[in-house]
Amino acid sequence: MKILLISVTNGQINRGVESWTNQIMFHMSKNGEDVRLIQGGDEIPKFLIDYSEKINIVKHKILDLSGDQRFSSKIRRRLGIYTTDIEVRKFYRKIEKYIAEENPDILLSVSGELKELYRIKKNYNLKAKMVIVGHAGIPKDVKFSDAFIALSERDFNSIVLPQPQKIYCVNNGVDTNLFSTENVDKTVTQRYSSLPKPIILCVSALVPYKRVQLLVDAYSLLQKGSLIIIGDGPEKRVIQEKIDNIRYMSNKDDIKLISHVPFSEMPSYFSLADVFVHPADSNEAFGSVIVEALAMGKAVVANNDEVRKKIVGDVGFLVNAADVQALSNTIEKAFSDSNDKELIRARRQKSLDFSWEKVVGDYLEIFREVMS
Repeated sequence: MKILLISVTNGQINRGVESWTNQIMFHMSKNGEDVRLIQGGDEIPKFLIDYSEKINIVKHKILDLSGDQRFSSKIRRRLGIYTTDIEVRKFYRKIEKYIAEENPDILLSVSGELKELYRIKKNYNLKAKMVIVGHAGIPKDVKFSDAFIALSERDFNSIVLPQPQKIYCVNNGVDTNLFSTENVDKTVTQRYSSLPKPIILCVSALVPYKRVQLLVDAYSLLQKGSLIIIGDGPEKRVIQEKIDNIRYMSNKDDIKLISHVPFSEMPSYFSLADVFVHPADSNEAFGSVIVEALAMGKAVVANNDEVRKKIVGDVGFLVNAADVQALSNTIEKAFSDSNDKELIRARRQKSLDFSWEKVVGDYLEIFREVMS
């Protein structure tokens, strides 16, 4: 089975969807599948380069199509605009011959504009089945796909698609081998060794529905410990202003805002934390960082909604994250459970429900069914 992934933003920005694309390609390749990626940027994660050289595989191919597809304007980033429909269509037109040459069995695009992709499929008489994953909800042109994969049971149960599309549900995965205490880089942990404990960690795009501002407000009520935020986005300026105000009032530098961390270093940052907080609202499709925190055995505080309830289960804390005082109180409670050895084992065990081995198996089963 030949699987072709398409992402205009991979190699240019680093969010959850780009990480998912890299991870699923990596793990499907490890499973022996013929997986290729056409991306819009020129950056390739180190772990993919290392894997290619170590195993000497050529089963995934990354085409550098940056050129006029690269859009790194700071103004657009502040506005949260990464691509426009016109740019995605231009990207597809530039790569349509590559798509035709690959002639895949499965076309898996995370860039939208399915009508344009469908045009390419018809013009070149390709056998490929088009499969779409609901990272950002249901695309307006989903009717051009052969199958839609929801990331949660909630979204799966709420979807009504035009026939003959098939609907499936597969949660996002976590690399339980990578997110392990065995992969902690001491140079990273030593860099923040002066931060007062307990340490709160948040890994999130700085966009409105992630509600990172609420976490900063909740932290200011605690009056103890430290906060590390890893992420970038249009709310960065406002969040930085809040942080600066807290620093001014407390005369302390106990909040760190880090725009980007290489994926391979993320286990080291998770290891720093006593509590991981994810205040995103109920519109978020999944929340892979929660599972990564669980794999590291960390106490998790997340919004109390159907999707997060399924991920966290009974090994974490759920709260109405819109209530800043309640969020602060729940973080305080989580501090007391952060080092409980039995709970640490339970959290790691819970993360196995989302292992990439299971996720890849589910995807391959879906692909085979769609192809048949």
